[in-house]
Amino acid sequence: MLRDSLDAVRSVLREVRPELKIYVNAVPEDFVSPSFYVYSEPVKEERLTKRIMRGVTVWHIQYFPKQLESNIVDSFDQIEMSDNVRRAFSSRNYLRSPKGEIYTILSVEGGPEEDTVHIQVTLEGQWLAVASTDSPPTNTELMKKVHLKEELSR
Repeated sequence: MLRDSLDAVRSVLREVRPELKIYVNAVPEDFVSPSFYVYSEPVKEERLTKRIMRGVTVWHIQYFPKQLESNIVDSFDQIEMSDNVRRAFSSRNYLRSPKGEIYTILSVEGGPEEDTVHIQVTLEGQWLAVASTDSPPTNTELMKKVHLKEELSR
């Protein structure tokens, strides 16, 4: 779920500003500004039914605005990008990943901070649970033999 939903988030950011770099997990010291940095919180998973799992993850999107010649943040770029990113996620009910998986958008929060923009996007996904290999296979023939011996010994 995590990698697939990351691809869905990155595809929306490419719609907003396709020419910008998108850093994932870490921002290098020589990062280029303007750019995006995307990281997640751990996925919270729960079993809905015997066969269906549900996962919720929060993606943090940080935008580093362009700098003016005086080395201060371009506030207009910061505010405009905040609006554009929030609108790009808020205008949809769900995201579709490149693999075709669908993630429901539960919430979009955040906006401009001191020198950056910080937006949180909470996504929910569902998938079929993997069959458990922990339970021993049932051997019905062996069970029939045991029951037959019990009946004969009575």
